[in-house]
Amino acid sequence: MLAAVLLTMQGTVPEAARAMQEQSAPECIVVSPAEPDAMRQAWEQQRQTVLAITGVDALGVANAWLRRPVFSVRHESLAGTLRVAIEEIPDALREPAAYPIPLVLEAGALGVTERFDVPLRGPSEAFDLPFPHRARFVAVRPEKPLPMEFRVEQTAAGWIAQLRHASSAAARLAAAEALRAFPPDPALVIGLRTALGEEPDPRARAAIVQSIARLASGGAADRALAAAYEDPAPAARKAVFASLDQAGSSAALIALALRAAQSDPDQAVQAEAVRALANMGAEEALLVARSALITPSRGEIIRIAGLDALGTLHAYAQAPVNDAAETASGETASGEPLEIPAEALTEGLQFWAPDWPLPLRNAARRLFLRIRQYEPTATYGAPASLHALRPCP
Repeated sequence: MLAAVLLTMQGTVPEAARAMQEQSAPECIVVSPAEPDAMRQAWEQQRQTVLAITGVDALGVANAWLRRPVFSVRHESLAGTLRVAIEEIPDALREPAAYPIPLVLEAGALGVTERFDVPLRGPSEAFDLPFPHRARFVAVRPEKPLPMEFRVEQTAAGWIAQLRHASSAAARLAAAEALRAFPPDPALVIGLRTALGEEPDPRARAAIVQSIARLASGGAADRALAAAYEDPAPAARKAVFASLDQAGSSAALIALALRAAQSDPDQAVQAEAVRALANMGAEEALLVARSALITPSRGEIIRIAGLDALGTLHAYAQAPVNDAAETASGETASGEPLEIPAEALTEGLQFWAPDWPLPLRNAARRLFLRIRQYEPTATYGAPASLHALRPCP
């Protein structure tokens, strides 16, 4: 949950996390895309409880990020001048920005990168900056961290230039993410691999790895992700597996995920590899998922990954026609039909018992709801307290 992530980032006291966990569950749970207001009442209830107990509006911070204002940014090089036009994008679901906003603009050309400090005084403004070069990229961010997004219109080559030469790690991370919107291109993959070797920030490296996983295919993907897996930062190794699915599976990537699931020194990487094996429809995915269910770890993250993997494998087995929500094919990566024995699902649902930690119980509940999406009356030995739960429409 985004709010839980923000609590961790802000170093909020443990009582905040406990207050969030102890809230009563809504009558249904969202397990597929839904309308933005589907759980507004539950959200507001959790927000007020956390605020009352801790004095920290953590859910309010999360909501501010979700409803952050968004700006479009266009730039063009004129005679000795760089013109940058910034405009707030109207959206009824987002909070309007409060002006003025001190901004940092960074412009890069071949061998040159310059910074400009400018105030954005209203929802639409243009700046003429002294920059006697043809700009390859422009990066924009608020001077102080604020919940807002800047969408720069520039080419893939511009984003690669920003990824390699912007001075801010946040700007480089944004460039890595922006490149995922472009169609696969071997030249982009080469640029990403070059940037990966130069990038000092682990979070930015993780974003680059995920972009490689999205844009590379075939042997190029196998080689690039195998090289990325040697990264010393767990966040980057975890990112190797975060974007893998059936469309990008291969024997080499399945072998890499097996290696990580069995022997990576970081438990979060192991957990992500367990999910990746299921997402790729690997023959070994079921065995690995069931092994994960008996593997203790900090915060039970490996058992939770095993439950998530069982839900994915069940969806694949129950949806022989490709389903956009689950990208299910009903087959393993080798083309064999998927079969999930009932006892495997029963093993997973037993983690709903009250003596297990709440995050693990929630993962078991999530597994039950994913089963119910395809088998509306199935129980697989689930405790009676789960039987009334249903996926939100």
